[in-house]
Amino acid sequence: MAPGELTMVGGAIDWGNMDSEPGLVWLERLARHFKYAVWLNPMPMQTWDERMYYGAQTISIIRQLFPMFELSLSGLEQAVKRLKVRR
Repeated sequence: MAPGELTMVGGAIDWGNMDSEPGLVWLERLARHFKYAVWLNPMPMQTWDERMYYGAQTISIIRQLFPMFELSLSGLEQAVKRLKVRR
């Protein structure tokens, strides 16, 4: 996902859908609304911090809002454990 899809007004993946708010605003609302939430990332965890990797900036933005886990059996287990822990 390109950073503009999160940060730009009308930056939805469907450029014909001109929402008046950036996608990031909607993710912030989700994070505030749901007491327990995680983000499952299908990309390998070792690529999340690599600045040369496409999507690293977007991953960084989302990680500021949600605990992020790799979409794998191990990552799912970690995510469920995180969701079960009270803050």
